[in-house]
Amino acid sequence: MRNRKIILSFYILLFVTSFDILFDENFQYPTVYSTLKVFDELYIGFFFIIAIFKNKQREFKTLVFIFILFLIGTVGNLKNHSAFTTVILGAYSTIKPMLLYWSLAQYNFVWKDFHKLRKLICAIFPLVVVSYILDLAIPSFRSDIGIISQAVEIRMGLRSLGGFFNRFTVATLYALLFYIFYKFYDKDKVSKIKIFFSDFMFLASFKIKDILGFMLARSFYLFKRFKAKYIVIIASIIYLLFLLYANLMPEHYNEYFNSGEDSNVARVVLSYTSIRILKDYFPFGVGWGLFASPTSQQIQSPIYARYGIDDIYGLSYQNDNGVFMSDTFWPMILGETGFLGTIVYLYILYLVFWPFVSNFFIDNRDRKYIMPAFLFIAFLGFSVGKPVFTGPPHSLVLWGFAGLFYSLKNTKYEVK
Repeated sequence: MRNRKIILSFYILLFVTSFDILFDENFQYPTVYSTLKVFDELYIGFFFIIAIFKNKQREFKTLVFIFILFLIGTVGNLKNHSAFTTVILGAYSTIKPMLLYWSLAQYNFVWKDFHKLRKLICAIFPLVVVSYILDLAIPSFRSDIGIISQAVEIRMGLRSLGGFFNRFTVATLYALLFYIFYKFYDKDKVSKIKIFFSDFMFLASFKIKDILGFMLARSFYLFKRFKAKYIVIIASIIYLLFLLYANLMPEHYNEYFNSGEDSNVARVVLSYTSIRILKDYFPFGVGWGLFASPTSQQIQSPIYARYGIDDIYGLSYQNDNGVFMSDTFWPMILGETGFLGTIVYLYILYLVFWPFVSNFFIDNRDRKYIMPAFLFIAFLGFSVGKPVFTGPPHSLVLWGFAGLFYSLKNTKYEVK
């Protein structure tokens, strides 16, 4: 595949996974939506097969550790006598973004390719601005355009704004992309206004974890050179923001941070249960697709009943179809792959992202490293409450741009 086709297809992948729920809620043809729902699985699988037959195999070490991670999780499945389909579906759901990274890393991209992708993503920026103005002026705007599941969300007594984005987390994802593009790669006379609007998109969502992750990445950028002493300053900034959140949203804070093992909040319960699983199924975990993952929701995993948490709202198949079963990330990794799998996963993150982050710490003005590093640092904050490393579209943005920059980091930056 030529670079131009890869960039265009990657953009289509991001677009489909960003707005898939709109098709679910408004399309009259369920077959069309069912196809779109698995579009990322089909795309990455096809792209990975093509990449395997490339003459030059790069990032072979990363691919080996991805395979080791797969084997570790599979051991847990064998112990729990899981079906073959559970193993494949569960493992692929977690591993597919890494395979996207590896596949993109096999190609030699140039800055022209990056700028083409950037322009495609930023093409919707004027529409986003208009949609936010309408959302601000018309309280029923989101429901009027067909958004159902997150039409209205009230936080701190204020209505969250999301424009035409069907999920508020997708709105903050695009706010992050707009900020990075207009701050570092597309400066013009109105860049400051565009950056200000990106900040507004974050704040207007009232998504606390997203805002904290964004501020974490921005805090690192405040310093021209990263030094150990700045950790204290950055930690202080984050701590002050956290105190502000605790005082402005006390009920939300108490639910997530002031509750113990007897909590009735799905994310909190999944976190505590993952620690129990880590001990009970040491060192391999329960296996792929059995805990805190989309597959565990689809197959009605017995693990929830085994640990007596299947009566919690969002974790019950009978009452709510387990809507919050795949609402976290680290509990899934801990529970499904255990101690060994978590160590291997962290090492894969190190192999892929440390070259960008370490150089970002040395010189945070170097455009060859800014985007993957900034995304990774922000996503670390996001991952406290959402599966951004594995769930689309966030995971596809993070791992996809890392794969794109794998070859770009070895070239001289070229202006658009």
